[in-house]
Amino acid sequence: MKASMITSRRYPLEDFFSESVFVLTDITARRHFENGTATDQIDGYTYLATNAGNYRTVQIFVPDQLPVIEPKQLAELQENGENIFVEFISATVGAYYNRRSGLIEDSIRAESVKIVNEK
Repeated sequence: MKASMITSRRYPLEDFFSESVFVLTDITARRHFENGTATDQIDGYTYLATNAGNYRTVQIFVPDQLPVIEPKQLAELQENGENIFVEFISATVGAYYNRRSGLIEDSIRAESVKIVNEK
């Protein structure tokens, strides 16, 4: 059986957000898994970010790069009341079926991320 045309395709992130700037909330390393076991290899980083236009929070995965800012440094800036604004380059949204939740969920990936001046 073929997958849905909707779930088998990726869409540009800007189709869902009119504002391209996000407030960075958290950064987490995504470990590589082999045969269901986590290894020490890092596949990339997942960014938790809130859109500056509609305040929707999303997770965006950026593969094969160092984080745009070290998570510890981000936490220190946040403790001082500072926000870090970012844009995701060539970000796309796809859908997948999450067996645990039983829901179709979003999968967002970007080629890279950059820090931008305050909004």
